Amino acid sequence: MADMVLLYSLPVAILGAIFKYMHYPYANPMLIIGLSSVAMGALLKYVPEKTAEGYLMGFGIAIASILVLFKLVHFSF
Repeated sequence: MADMVLLYSLPVAILGAIFKYMHYPYANPMLIIGLSSVAMGALLKYVPEKTAEGYLMGFGIAIASILVLFKLVHFSF
């Protein structure tokens, strides 16, 4: 399940970044959907391992993708 989430969310996030760079419409919704799905997929894939490496990978990827989302979409804290 988590692999499918990551498989389909990464192309959406990459296309959203390309759309943002080219100033095409609908870039922000694509980035929001793609990068938040990447964060959810990373948590679903790595955290159930219940090891230190699993927690670090899951939460690390999730936090990094959310931070990239805030940077690209220009959200403020």
